[in-house]
Formats: sequence, structure tokens, C-alpha cells
Amino acid sequence: MITQIAIHTLPYEIDQLERLLIQLKRNSKHLTPDNNIITDVVLNVNLNNWDNSSLSKEFFIDKFYQLEQLTKTWSTTNFHINDNNEILGCVSHRRKVFRETQADNVLVLDTDVFFSDSLLYHIINGALLIEQNSPYYVLTPQITKMWDNSWDCLVNDAFLNDSTNEFKNKDPFITADCLGEVSIKPIDGFKFGGGWGTLISVPLLRKIDIPDSLGHYGLEDTYIMICSSFLKQNGLNVNQYVLENELLIEDNRFRFSPYKKYLSAIDRREEFKKIANENFQKELNKFGSSL
Repeated sequence: MITQIAIHTLPYEIDQLERLLIQLKRNSKHLTPDNNIITDVVLNVNLNNWDNSSLSKEFFIDKFYQLEQLTKTWSTTNFHINDNNEILGCVSHRRKVFRETQADNVLVLDTDVFFSDSLLYHIINGALLIEQNSPYYVLTPQITKMWDNSWDCLVNDAFLNDSTNEFKNKDPFITADCLGEVSIKPIDGFKFGGGWGTLISVPLLRKIDIPDSLGHYGLEDTYIMICSSFLKQNGLNVNQYVLENELLIEDNRFRFSPYKKYLSAIDRREEFKKIANENFQKELNKFGSSL
């Protein structure tokens, strides 16, 4: 099985990327020779006014390629710089990976997530078991209680009684862990965050895609969820599963970048979310009518 890991990073996130790649390297000690991993990372340098920044673009590029050398010790790598406005956000990177990958599945990670040293081993072997039943699947780690009860299908039992805002104060270095015996559990419907260690089979991605009109940031995970539901309603054997006791958590407590005050960053998230929202329902209608 070949798994491609997709990671999008901005210059001010370079230290978060370093921590994430070190965590993945620690995961590699549990892998076997037949676990083929491609680590695909893009450094998006488009959203910064470099003439007005105290730190140079080359500073971040140099560190980025040093991190590739770290990753080459255990994985095939595809580290690339984008400076031509093709990649302006995590969604445009994921779209490119989803369309071009030759892997069996794609694992999507944000730079601010924490997980145990055994996640890669369990999620890859979980996918191998699932593929015996169907090539169409989504597999995710569990999370702590977050936002509202609609996410409870992903929440580990130890956190179900938390308040919905407790996750903001949790220490990710302590909380992210393998909490016991790991098993695969199907859930009703589809519910996941795009960069929360979500593993999606490539055959499913080939059926859904991420439309160009959704742009660079926002709603791609919701689009895949709803389209997966449409496919299931039309008879496709597609399901989402969770890895029970493999707990992933975002860093909402210590997340900090010392580089922000030295960079003239261009924040276009609201603009990109507006584009995604304007085209979202149209693309869903188009997908539904094609079935």
C-alpha cells in the first residue's frame, strides 16, 4: 500500500512544520518495509509581501529543504516551493495532490495537529483491513470534545463529558496519545476535519474531486462529506471509520509563531471563504445531478 501525506505550510508556520515532521519521523519506527510513504509538502510563499518583510524568502526556503533531508531518512519526499500563485491555500494543494497522486490513499495533515507515535502504523493497517471490504473509505483518528455534539461520533469516550470549549485549554503534548487497544469502528454518515489526520482512499477521491470553483481555502472537507453521502445513497459501498483510541488534537494552547512580526503577510482567508461559499451549493447540485 502507498500512502501520500499532504501538508500545506506558510512561512510563519515553518517551526510547526518542523515539529510535525519530527513527529512523523518518530512514527516511522513502527512501520514495516511494505508501508510505502510519500510525504508531499508545499511551502506557499505567495501570501507575503517580501519587500516589506524583515526576514527573507530564502531564510524559510533554506529551512524547508533542511526539513526535507530529515524526512528523506524514512520517506519518499516531494517538497516544493510555490511562488506562482497556483497554490494559495491548503485546498488548492489538496486538490492538486488528490488529482495527481498515484498512491492508494491520501493522509491530510495540518501543521498544528498532535498525535501518537503509532498513528501512521495503525491508520495504514486499518486501511488495509478496510480495503478487503471496499476500496471507497474515509478513516480518521478520534478527537476530544469540540464545538458541538455533531462531532461526538469522532470523540473518544474519555472526553465525551467534557464541555464543548474545554479543548482550547488542553495540553496537546500530553493529550495526544494512543489511549488503549486500537480498533476500527464504522460511524453513521461522514464527519471529519480536512487536516485532522483524515485518510481518504484515492478511488473515492477520483469519484468526487474538489471543484476548481471552490478556490483555495474552505469547505473542501464538507464537500467531500456530502458527496460521499450522495454516493452511498446511490448504492456505492463507501463508509467512514474511526480509529478508536488513537487521539489527535489541534494545538490551541501553545500555537505561536515568532516570525509573524517580521513578515508582511497577506491574509486572504475571508476572500477565499467567500468564493467557496458562493460556489458550494452549485457544485453540490452539479455532483448530485451527475449520479
